[in-house]
Amino acid sequence: VDKATGIAEVIADLGLPREEVRLYSFGDSWNDLALHAAADRSYAFGWSPDEVMDAADEVLESVAPTLRRLTCAARRPLRPRRPPRAPRVRRRCRHPSRDRCHRGPASG
Repeated sequence: VDKATGIAEVIADLGLPREEVRLYSFGDSWNDLALHAAADRSYAFGWSPDEVMDAADEVLESVAPTLRRLTCAARRPLRPRRPPRAPRVRRRCRHPSRDRCHRGPASG
């Protein structure tokens, strides 16, 4: 069983038609080749073997920027945003050696 078979079983278990699922794959080794072939869009990394990079649609250095780009249009907040916190008031240090205190010099 490879990753492509596993993801196909998950999609089927969810009762979704494969053509309605947009599948992206990120992989850096030979065990990802079948998943890259099954995916709508596949990504490998610069350190991947040549065979894996050739099988992918795009070669990346990092997943994060690509995920941001892919999810930007569909991004919705999961919970309401909290109001910003009030700035913290810096209190006078009561440490015996105030001048060398980890908080810096005592302030007003």
